[in-house]
Amino acid sequence: MRWMYTVLLFVAVLFSLAACQGNDPGSQSPEKEDENSSETSEESNIEGKLWKGDGDLAVVLSHGAVYNAESWDDQGKKLADNGITAFATEDTSPRTLKKAAAMLREEHGAEEVALMGASAGGSSAIEAVTEGDFDFQKVVLLSPGGDPMKISDTPVLTVYSEEEGYRELEENAGESMERMEISGGAHAQEIFKGEKSEEVISKIIQFLKEENTS
Repeated sequence: MRWMYTVLLFVAVLFSLAACQGNDPGSQSPEKEDENSSETSEESNIEGKLWKGDGDLAVVLSHGAVYNAESWDDQGKKLADNGITAFATEDTSPRTLKKAAAMLREEHGAEEVALMGASAGGSSAIEAVTEGDFDFQKVVLLSPGGDPMKISDTPVLTVYSEEEGYRELEENAGESMERMEISGGAHAQEIFKGEKSEEVISKIIQFLKEENTS
């Protein structure tokens, strides 16, 4: 009978070893990590989303208060399709916008960098330009929360709806500012959800790609 106990003990040991290997985390296939729609520059450590174009022009996108970097997805893709690299920052502080612009030059080879801001993000864009520290080639503002007329030496395109009340801007804007007024009352990035969306993005792309003569 002793040999039967020996066999049973041996079988029990084998089952025990198999169970231990099955519970060993190192023996399991690693789980696939969740994909993150945002991309972070490893060198600059800026959280945001990148749409890579094949040209030398890039633009930093600064979203409105109730939006995020992902909200620029449709516009980012269209900019990239037209050769313009776009990077939307999650944080829209003036410091981050300038840091992102420098990143586009240093890490993505952009020769010219523009800045586009919407609503509160437009206010941050105005500050980023007027504070200096980085030479933005052009600025696009969508229903900006700040005063676009503070920008004096950089070409600016300001887009807004007729019901938003930018009369003072229409009367006092300088020669370096272009204006595009559309019908209705859509505010900032909401403009891209209306019937004028294609017209607006086409105008923005045209403005960004025009030779800077200032």
